Formats: sequence, C-alpha cells, structure tokens
Amino acid sequence: MWLSTVDAVAATSALLKFELSVIELDTIRYDAGIVTARFLCTNISDKPVSILQVSPQCACTVPRFSAAAVPPGRTAAIEVDLDPSELYGEQNRHLTVYSTNGDYRRFNTITVRAYVERDQSEGEIRFPFHIGEGLRTETSTVGLNAASKCEITVYNDNPFPIRLWASGSRRLSLDCPETVESHSRATITASFNDFLYWKREGALEVELFVNDKKCENSILFRIRRK
Repeated sequence: MWLSTVDAVAATSALLKFELSVIELDTIRYDAGIVTARFLCTNISDKPVSILQVSPQCACTVPRFSAAAVPPGRTAAIEVDLDPSELYGEQNRHLTVYSTNGDYRRFNTITVRAYVERDQSEGEIRFPFHIGEGLRTETSTVGLNAASKCEITVYNDNPFPIRLWASGSRRLSLDCPETVESHSRATITASFNDFLYWKREGALEVELFVNDKKCENSILFRIRRK
C-alpha cells in the first residue's frame, strides 16, 4: 500500500516549470513573416528530464526544441514559430509539452498570444465572395444533390443588422433567417423539390435581398442526380 501511494504521488509530480506559460506577441502584421516566442523551463525533478514531444494546436505554430536530457535544476528552451500569413485578429495558440524523467511522464501547456492585423476585414478574408449590400459568402456556387439538402453560410459585413430574404422557386425551397446581426453569420438551407422529374444536371440561381434591396450577385445552386 505504501509503494502504491508513492507511485501515485510521483505520477502527479511536475517535471518542468516554465518561467512563462503564456507569451504575448502583441500586434503583428499578417505579412511580417514568421515571429518566434521563446519559452524557458527548468527541470524541477531530481533526475534528468527529456522533452519527448511538443504538439501544436494547428499548422501555423511550429515548435523547436532539443531532445537532450536536461539535468536537475538546469534550464531548457522551447521556441515556437508563429506564421501569421493566414491568420486574422486575436490568436491564442496552445501547445502541449510532453516530458519524462525515465520513471513517468508529465505534460505542460504553453500558449502563444497575438493580434494579427490585415488590410482587409475579417469578413472579406473568411467570406471572399461579395453578393452585394454588405452580404458575403464563402463560395458563390453550391453543389446540391437532387435528393438532399444543403446549407450555405452568409456573412453580414455591415456595421448594422440587416433584413434578409431569398427568392425560392417551385423546384428549390429556401429556409432563410429574417435578420442577420452586424458582423455575424447566418445559414440558408436549400432543398430541391423536383428530384423525381429532374433527369439531368442543371443549375438554379437564387437572388438575395438585403433590406428589400436586390443584391448585385446571386448564388448558383448546381443540381445533380444521385
């Protein structure tokens, strides 16, 4: 029983202590190139500790570290390269650090924070197709199986709420929210009603209206049979 208790305590003991577990990179430009955060950690175990792996949250963060064992009381560094080229706005990127002293393993979490500036708005980046009247989508063409439903996300890039409606047809039913808040997303659900008689591939255009004003561009639904 005494040995089991010792093992349980050892299994929960920390191996590495980080000077800072969160590093703030403040405001950076998306086109400024890769920036690096340097995390320093100390071996607080009574045995040498090796960093086994550092797992990033996404591909925009790449860790660099030495696999050499760190003696007790000595310090090691983990460098994290952040690529802001595909990022926008506030970023909190977490990485998990796995380490061992030969007897058991332990993990720590480190975080890189930054705010990425771009010349475009978030709506323009994430929803590149402008339908009109401040309404944007991820894509202007949507594939729809003749026996199923599909969804398309629209984004209100206006600083005010909008009223939204879409023109359906005998063949295409649309479920569209009446109001979309400022800088918010909404989902339009489309379902094809005439699949029993649809003998070929084709396309249907859907016109959208913002505050009773017709948008310049339409969404194209490409219908295909199963």
